[in-house]
Amino acid sequence: MTTKKNIRNSIVLSLLITTLCFPSVFSNVEANSLNLYATNHGMILPYNNSYLLMPEANVRFTINSTADLKEYLIKFNANYTIFNPNETTSSLIGAPFYYLDYWGIENLEVLANGTEIDSELFHIEFDENSTWFEYLSGSDQRDIFISNLTFYANTSFILNYSFDYKLPWKIGDIKFSLAEVWYDVGTARAWSGNVTETVEYVVYGHQPFYYNCSGRDETVRFYKDGIIEEIDDGYCYSWSWNNERIKEDQIEFRFSLFEEKLTPIDKMIMIIVFPSVGLVGLIFVSLRIIKVRRKRKVANP
Repeated sequence: MTTKKNIRNSIVLSLLITTLCFPSVFSNVEANSLNLYATNHGMILPYNNSYLLMPEANVRFTINSTADLKEYLIKFNANYTIFNPNETTSSLIGAPFYYLDYWGIENLEVLANGTEIDSELFHIEFDENSTWFEYLSGSDQRDIFISNLTFYANTSFILNYSFDYKLPWKIGDIKFSLAEVWYDVGTARAWSGNVTETVEYVVYGHQPFYYNCSGRDETVRFYKDGIIEEIDDGYCYSWSWNNERIKEDQIEFRFSLFEEKLTPIDKMIMIIVFPSVGLVGLIFVSLRIIKVRRKRKVANP
């Protein structure tokens, strides 16, 4: 019993020595998990003509972190095909986003059949009685690009939205630890019929620590599997629907810079010191075991 107790005490002491080394490594890490920013995007929405069809949609986010990881460079490009099976009609079309005017979008283009059209940006606070509220996830405050368009009878119409923006890791004295980039796939349910849609996140450099495509059926949350493909210096994450009603609500991407905020010295300590401390602890435990066994042999020749 005494031998087992000595061995156990030795192991506990070894682990304690290793644990006490952690504060010196993480003392230089800048992290404040309470600071988070998010951007939200969604498929275009019809205001007053629910019989319009959205047979096809292709959406791509291209996310590239700068070499010093001070900001993310994000490009958004989406093509939506609208088909009008009835007589010629006009309708307001809204493209919902979240606080894009705050981040400062650049190179904005809204094209209808390849021709640039005018769109106005409105900041709207939604409630449960608002048009489109049921199709939006996350925040009830959105920026909406509104366009007034004419859809000719029995004709397809292609809308393209593209723009760039940056997500910095620091604004003034505020440092961010988490960032989210969402896409509301549930907005597809605002259109009649089924849709064939592909949503891609092409991420270069720093990768997300969490991502999913999910929805909720009453009180049960469910998830849709995606495809991950390795590309040069990054990965492509994609989800697809083939001529179906989309049940899911959103795609969610989360990024964290906790690991990347370690200084070179911190990383060297993690690479060299931790394994060394573990090895020393193992040697220490082994010597204690050998010493105890020798004492037993001397006591019981």
